[in-house]
Parts: sequence; structure tokens; C-alpha cells
Amino acid sequence: MKRPASSDPAERVTKRQDRYPRVARTERCGHCATCTNPKSHRACITMREKWEREVKAEEEQEKAMATAKELMMTLLKKSEEEGYKGLRVGKHMGLLSAEQVDKLVKQVKKHKDSLPNTFLLTLVITKSSEEVKEELMQRVGFLETVAYMVSQAFDDQFHVKAKHLLKLLLKMPFHPEKVPSAELKVLLGSLDKAKKCGEEDLAALGKKIYSQWKSQWKGMQTKKKAKDTDSEVSGSASQTTDPAEKPGSPRAQT
Repeated sequence: MKRPASSDPAERVTKRQDRYPRVARTERCGHCATCTNPKSHRACITMREKWEREVKAEEEQEKAMATAKELMMTLLKKSEEEGYKGLRVGKHMGLLSAEQVDKLVKQVKKHKDSLPNTFLLTLVITKSSEEVKEELMQRVGFLETVAYMVSQAFDDQFHVKAKHLLKLLLKMPFHPEKVPSAELKVLLGSLDKAKKCGEEDLAALGKKIYSQWKSQWKGMQTKKKAKDTDSEVSGSASQTTDPAEKPGSPRAQT
């Protein structure tokens, strides 16, 4: 049931200011209806809409995290049941065995747009063993799905979700020769969006992962290119060598 609005104007103003900060002159957009009207004493519409989106995103994430805790308790109980065929986790929420990695990837893909399940599955992966994480990084579709989730988190201004995903990536074992290169490129594109985020902590996380992974990937590409070049040179040399000059071969007649 919706609460009736307060009859006291001062009380309404105080509640509004507690929810949305006062807009300073330097923060005004300069082109909305209130900014272009010298007589208007209302807040900048552009900034107000921006803050409304941010507050709404925060409230949605808080609600989703509460739901994720309920899902976590349910998963823990089901994991102890005999005959349960879904994901099984231990008491610390980590996946019980690497044999369930394929099931985990399917769940990540299935719930990529679900905020509560994103928080839950991120926790499960974080608490899982290094073996599980190694297997996940090699599975087709995993990095591409995570890239989508990271990109959507920034588009929707779900900064808590973005931080959980970035911290997860930072803990994942990265070996460029073992991950699908096409999916890695997609993920690096999403991390580029993270680098440009206005939130300093998120931007720092994005830059750290981006620089580490891209430098390792480029290093692998350079080594591979050098190896391919050496193989081509060796192949060409063996084809152009005069048979008469090879050890043990008969000398050419003149």
C-alpha cells in the first residue's frame, strides 16, 4: 500500500534531498528545460534523471542480493539431497567437482540476464577450486557470456554486479593459449567499457584485468608468429639446399 504524501512541505524537501543530492551549478547540464529557464529554481532535469536511474539500480541490486542469499540456502540444502541432479556445492559454496563444469556453464548462460542468479553463480565460481576455474576458462561460451554480463552491467548502471564480475575475472587463471581467442577479444571489448567507467574503483579493476590479459595474449601471439616464421625459414632452407653439398651425398658431375 502506497504511503500518503507528507502534508509538511519541509519534510517532503528533506526526504527528497536525502534521496537525491543537491545539484550544484557546475553540475548542471545547461540544455534541459530548467537549466535554460533563468527563473526556474528546480533541479537540473538531466542530472535528476541520472540520479534516479542510479538510485533505482542500487535498490534493484540490494533486492537481488537478498534473493541470492535465499537461493544460496536452497542450493546448499539441495546439494545434500540424494538423487539431486543439479549443481552440487560444498558448505563453502564451491562446486564439489570439476565434472560439473558443463552444468555450471549451462547455468551461467541460462541466467545471464538474472541479477540474483548472477550474484549466486559468481559466488559459486569464486569459491570453487583452481581446477574448476581452469576448466571453466577453456569451455566454449563461458568468456563470451561473462563479457555480455559485464557489458550489460555497465549499460544498466549495475555497478555492484559489475564489481562482482570484475573481481571474479581477476581471480580466474588466465592462460591465453588455452582460452578461445574469439571470445577473449569480445571480453577485452567489454573490459574497455569498464576502463571508461566514472567509478574509479571499477575503472581501476577494468584497467588491471585488461592490461594483464591483453599483454599476455599479445606475448603469446608474438611467440607464435616467431615460431611460424622460423618454421617457414627452416622449410625454405631445406628445399633450396644443393643435394651435392649434403653430407654423404654423391658429388654432382661436371
